[in-house]
Amino acid sequence: MSPTVQATKSNYLRKHGGKKTNYLDFFIKKKNLNIVSNLKLSEQGFRYLDKSNKNILIDIKNTKIKKIQNFIWVTKKNLNYLLNKKNLLNMDTISVLSSSIKKNNIDNPINKNLIISNNLTKFKKRFTIKKKIISFGDLYNWKISKNKISDIKSKFFSIIFLKIKTNSREVSEWFQPIISDHYISFNGFLVRSINETMHYLLQYTLEPGFTFPKYTSTVSIKNYNSKNNNTKINFFNFFKKNNKIINFIKSDEGGRFYKNETHNSICVLNSKENLSLKKNFIWASHNQVINLINKNLLSIEARNLFASFNIDKIK
Repeated sequence: MSPTVQATKSNYLRKHGGKKTNYLDFFIKKKNLNIVSNLKLSEQGFRYLDKSNKNILIDIKNTKIKKIQNFIWVTKKNLNYLLNKKNLLNMDTISVLSSSIKKNNIDNPINKNLIISNNLTKFKKRFTIKKKIISFGDLYNWKISKNKISDIKSKFFSIIFLKIKTNSREVSEWFQPIISDHYISFNGFLVRSINETMHYLLQYTLEPGFTFPKYTSTVSIKNYNSKNNNTKINFFNFFKKNNKIINFIKSDEGGRFYKNETHNSICVLNSKENLSLKKNFIWASHNQVINLINKNLLSIEARNLFASFNIDKIK
């Protein structure tokens, strides 16, 4: 189940010819409509270079709309049901919803907003990442075979080549490269009620595809191989316990990823469990997480998991 409109700029501008994108005018013209949210948010920093998507939610109220085949209205209750089914709710749908979660009327954070923003600045000064575009011949530990480009040690991903035919998109046939991970990914949040306010344990991340550092989930692992020893990953052992309130598998966006999946989990800590936090971790309240989303300072993995946990609080 994908958003009402999910299209690249070249698709909706019809650079390839093809059919007009259904319902596009609502998001281009936006006249006399209630725009609930309209944010430009980053995509996966370990898979894309400086890639962002516009995440727009519009309340059309009493506007007349013709329902086209392959489209369906769903309620919040439906969304909650779909979330708990494997690979049914598109990650871009969840991303749009993450930009429209309501703040709590009462929010008592243990860390001030200034601390959360300043710590990210300190992290930026302390850690650096240098990027340089080079030729493939100068790239170590990658190879080109007949039908894919892949890293020899299977730490990252492969790029495979597809020829596609369909009767459900703007054009009926095309060729494209597509990213394929070697293993499933893992995405987890530790949460705790502090001062009668739900808090999320964030960590700093500086990914190759980002211009600036961001916050991400407590545990975010690409290519999680259960046969490897993951005990050294901070807080990973908490997700092996039975106090998970969210625990499901979701597929990554199918237009750019080939059968990639992520295991998503949220664990609630009780008041007796003490955590020793390193400098790259920090607690943020519900409203503070929303502030980070609005400033595009939260990774897509973290904001989608946050939205999944708060699906009942969509505006």
